[in-house]
Amino acid sequence: MNRSLFAAAAGVALLVLVFSSCASGMSRADLAAEYFNIGNAFLDLDQPDRASEYFVRALDLDPDLRVAEFNLARAYMNANRYIEARGVLEDLLEIDPDNTIVLKAYGYVLYQQGSSREAEDVFGQVVMINPSDVDAWFNRALIARQRGDLEEADSFIGRARELDRTASDVSRLYALVQYETGTPNARELLEEVHAAQPDDLEILEALARSAFTDGDYAVARDLADDLVNRDPAEAGYRFLQARVAFIGLEDTDLGVVALRQALERDFQDVEALNELLEQVDSEIRDLVEALMIDFGFEGE
Repeated sequence: MNRSLFAAAAGVALLVLVFSSCASGMSRADLAAEYFNIGNAFLDLDQPDRASEYFVRALDLDPDLRVAEFNLARAYMNANRYIEARGVLEDLLEIDPDNTIVLKAYGYVLYQQGSSREAEDVFGQVVMINPSDVDAWFNRALIARQRGDLEEADSFIGRARELDRTASDVSRLYALVQYETGTPNARELLEEVHAAQPDDLEILEALARSAFTDGDYAVARDLADDLVNRDPAEAGYRFLQARVAFIGLEDTDLGVVALRQALERDFQDVEALNELLEQVDSEIRDLVEALMIDFGFEGE
């Protein structure tokens, strides 16, 4: 435990000790407030299960302490107890259905439970109530992109970016969506995000593919090599190396090695393999098909 966390934990322990010594003379409302404070302290220490215990105690004493009820939902969310979190949030929404803070938490819980379309509808409610809510526009874009609707994703993330050009998560998703929709300046946007977030492999991969599309094969090779060095087990990065080698660099030996390594790492994208077959000449096609057959595929 680092020094700051140790100090925080000691502070919580002292708070509990002091509270225990004087609790008998306190009113129910004051007791509830102290339980709430202790719950918050445990929440700050990333101990959501302990936090939830104190929020429940606070609510037993004061059922109308809505902030404790919301923080109870937060504690459940942080502990991945989404069923319980959902129940608490739904109770809060019955009381205040237009509370955008509660709605956004509810949308997050729905998303974590696999109800993406319901979550997107909830974030849609948020922007109807507050059209300037960047988080809600961002989350709508994220979900739309995940279900493959790039047109909607572009619209939603564009709105978020209009509202806040400084948020790194917004800039990141905006750059990825621009790349995926074929926007001409997408590579420049990716480079800006990569400069700020150099360890983001999804951005690095998109940048490598963008360089390849632009015909900057040496740059694409260097970026693909960087991806492989950072994550040697990822088959997709090896396949990207193979594409760059076969099509861009016309280096058959390097392409064969990279493709074999991709297949050894269980590369399963048949569509990408068949696309590669269509893009190379007959001699390389024979080599690729032979490798595919060796690993249980059948080339078209």
